[in-house]
Amino acid sequence: MMEIRRSNFMNIPRLFVILDVAELSITDFILSVDGTGYILWLWGCVRFRIDSACPRVNITYCIMKVRTIKMGTMIAIGGGELNKSETLAIDQYIVQSAGKKEPKALFIPTASYEAQGYIEAFQRVYGEQLGCQTDILYLLDGATTPAEMQSKIMSSDLVYVGGGVTKMMLSVWREHGVDQALKEAYEAGVVLSGLSAGAICWFSEAYDSEMNLEDAQEQQGRQCLQGLGLIPAAFCPHYNEEEYRSRFDQWMLSGGEPSIGIGLDNHCALVVRGTEFKVIRSAPHAGAYRLYSDDRGLHKQRLDQEQFADIEELLRIG
Repeated sequence: MMEIRRSNFMNIPRLFVILDVAELSITDFILSVDGTGYILWLWGCVRFRIDSACPRVNITYCIMKVRTIKMGTMIAIGGGELNKSETLAIDQYIVQSAGKKEPKALFIPTASYEAQGYIEAFQRVYGEQLGCQTDILYLLDGATTPAEMQSKIMSSDLVYVGGGVTKMMLSVWREHGVDQALKEAYEAGVVLSGLSAGAICWFSEAYDSEMNLEDAQEQQGRQCLQGLGLIPAAFCPHYNEEEYRSRFDQWMLSGGEPSIGIGLDNHCALVVRGTEFKVIRSAPHAGAYRLYSDDRGLHKQRLDQEQFADIEELLRIG
């Protein structure tokens, strides 16, 4: 028996769901009303009919794989030079998304080994140009305590993760508990953003250029980096660059099951806000692409949603 968290249930009795499938995580849903009772929708996946006179829920439709999308704002940038203001239009959007006049902006430069030039570029762009109160989360010197790390992240209005070495960054984060703190911040409404490695981290998985594609194909499964999983898809930055694009396309075909991938060119960003998404750019021809693989091969679609659209359009296979 699994308890569902209550949300705007008016006077409906406390509800339980009896499921015949194992270990479903049910955290977010929308409640609507029809003529016979109440319809509870778990985002894009499971539908229940609730008899308002009965404190139990009868499942009328269920698919085995449940995808849960939490409410929050995430902005992933495909690439570009922050210190040359190549992504300035996107950076302005990130700051505006925080919804405050002088938002607190936290920079996490782990992936660049906390390069001083990168830190100074962030302070100049986000601090001097865009009017944020900037702060830096240092992790590699071991001087930041877990409590200080948690406080810096949770007290921020926006977090920007810099580019660099993704594998090392994720390892350091997990060692210090940064991954869990960022998930909590996302649920609390902190805007999460980043470029290249700082975009990869928000997705479920990504191709690591050090992995061997032939080995992955022989194993009938993808070798990949596991991100924080805020967006249930694979991700590739710098998609306009031939090396990244061709290797990611091959990698998408190396898995044994149908899957979704997102490719972002430099100067292009994917914005996810709750259950909606759109694409923004700092250069007119920068592209965003939705890829999916199935038994017929790899399919690719350019994304031109400049207005928010239902995220199911992005994450559906087919």
